[in-house]
Amino acid sequence: LVCSSSEMNMLKQPSWNIAPWKLVSAPFFQKSVEQDMTTSYDERSDFVSIGGFKHPPNVDSVRLLRRIWPRIRSHLPDAKLHVYGAYPTNEIGSMHDEKLGFYVHGHVEDIKEA
Repeated sequence: LVCSSSEMNMLKQPSWNIAPWKLVSAPFFQKSVEQDMTTSYDERSDFVSIGGFKHPPNVDSVRLLRRIWPRIRSHLPDAKLHVYGAYPTNEIGSMHDEKLGFYVHGHVEDIKEA
């Protein structure tokens, strides 16, 4: 299952060596966004990670982000990373560090709150 047209186009490239019949578009994770509703890159700040923590790859990704975040902050000292997701473990919660700009928020009812 492929979640976006960008992923689909990337995985169709010969270098990935994936038979096209194995790729199925399933864009149920995102709604179309009108261009005028998005914020330009110049107006954006911070980073966001969203994913439930009962899915082990999401836990792994936050562990990786926590490990590399100091290097990112060395280049972007004012940047913040906001981590959202249901069922954060104690380990994930303990990664919250305001001084480092690494914020673990946990579950939110509406993604617009993130």
